[in-house]
Amino acid sequence: MPTGQQKKRTRPGAGPRRPAQPAPPRPAAPLRTPQFETFAVRLEPARARALAKRAIEVLPGTWRVRPLAPQLGEYELVPQRPLAPGRAWTLARALRRVDGVVEAEPLFGYAGLEPDPDALDAYLAPHERPRATRATRASGAGETPKPCAASNPRWSLEAIAAESAWDLIGDLPPGRGVLVGHPDTGYTHHPELWGMGPGAVLPHLGYDYVDEDADALDPLVGSFPGHGTATASVILSPTTALVAPGVTGVAPAASLVPVRVSTSVVHFSFSSLTRALYRLIDHAGVHLISMSLGGPFPSDALERALAYGIEKGVIPLAAAGNVWPFVVYPARYERVIAVGASHCQGGKWSGSASGSAIDVSAPGESVWRACAKPQDGGPLYGVEPSSGTSYAVATAAGACALWLAHHGRAALLQRYGAPALADVFRRVLTESGFRVPPGWDARRMGVGIVDAAKLLAAPLPAAAAGIRSRAPKGLLESAIDYFPGDDPDRVVAALMRGVSPGRGSRASAVRNALADLGDELLFHLGTSPALRARLHAEASGTTRRARATPTPLDASAAFRSKLGL
Repeated sequence: MPTGQQKKRTRPGAGPRRPAQPAPPRPAAPLRTPQFETFAVRLEPARARALAKRAIEVLPGTWRVRPLAPQLGEYELVPQRPLAPGRAWTLARALRRVDGVVEAEPLFGYAGLEPDPDALDAYLAPHERPRATRATRASGAGETPKPCAASNPRWSLEAIAAESAWDLIGDLPPGRGVLVGHPDTGYTHHPELWGMGPGAVLPHLGYDYVDEDADALDPLVGSFPGHGTATASVILSPTTALVAPGVTGVAPAASLVPVRVSTSVVHFSFSSLTRALYRLIDHAGVHLISMSLGGPFPSDALERALAYGIEKGVIPLAAAGNVWPFVVYPARYERVIAVGASHCQGGKWSGSASGSAIDVSAPGESVWRACAKPQDGGPLYGVEPSSGTSYAVATAAGACALWLAHHGRAALLQRYGAPALADVFRRVLTESGFRVPPGWDARRMGVGIVDAAKLLAAPLPAAAAGIRSRAPKGLLESAIDYFPGDDPDRVVAALMRGVSPGRGSRASAVRNALADLGDELLFHLGTSPALRARLHAEASGTTRRARATPTPLDASAAFRSKLGL
């Protein structure tokens, strides 16, 4: 078994590496302002290549066309020079006016699953900041766990009744035959990942979208090195302890496809994740995707990639977010299973995002997991507790793998059809596959805490007929989610005043403004604490203070004009 690693080295048998492709410059982490990456464009598939070249002609400077999902008419336009966010939104509207361009969206890199703890002012308004940042942030090494977690490394398995679920499976190894897609910081050769043999981790099916090569090996850089190793171990670490005191995954016999899309838990790239999803769906053929990552604003291109996977029978699960006062994307999407974090006493982890978008919670505070730390001579491998919704969604993903293995994915697909499988799983999970601890807030943290034994024992629906995903939220409903403590009607009124400050037909003006600028509005709500503070103050009746609050938005001229900035 390898004991050390360097970036980049191709694993024996993995085949030749792809040559590196030129990419736009990446800023040093952590990102404190949105960083434009690419335009995601959806074109008429029959003439997509010609349309992509035509689209480039309306853009200044030098650009290249990169296939995203050519069979769907999805491409990316990649710049050779940086582009300011405000300019990107202006050019996106120009691209939408090109004949044959169905959709055009700027994709950004920004704060990820949790804000940069050393620069909270850049991400959170004063009223949004946690009282004890160090206690509530997702922690790495050095965490002092709760006594009930410190004395029992297997507490998270016990909390979801994993071993009882294994008994229901019988002689079949837990999770056998299930392929988990894992976009994260990449993989390492940690014994807790490779102890099940060469079939547990399948790097030859993955890719590195940070360095643009075929090997998703984690070089252990960034603010949380080895994050991909940590979350993967919660899913499929073997039952036999290989590094004391040992970690056991929820589905130890499952297989995992690692894809490197990020260098840090505090950094999130829409472009990398969107590209990774298409690869995991079409090239690797995964059965579920566990996303211990996310960002504060939506992306239509990302949502389309997720919808494409769901149509093919892939079940997506995502972390609700850490420290953020609202649930992050992609967890906030209606057809993605959003997972919040609980602790060993059965309550909500203080650092977990909360909101109506959360479907269920799972252990996320002081969860024992594998860790890989950089050091001279090669990585230092160990096991220790850590906290974050990253581990909660990994736990829920393991339970999903058990459910698929227990019922047989092929049988489920034959019974319900691929497009309905994700919604069937959500229904069984949220109607039967959980337990409710005392004092649980189901409105903000989902129905309860995952119970794998109840999940597997629950009867399957007779048919997919009548099982529907939640209706997608409208733009104003999505905007309200950024203001969890405010009266929704007051927030809507403040938003309407903001996008239509002048006289005239208010309703039609608002509709026209939202149709033209709605996606940019959600972007700025997610990335500008000053804008959220201004609207919060208006919604709470403290408008004098709101008007004094600066709003340093790098916005398009059209957006500034509409909001009177």
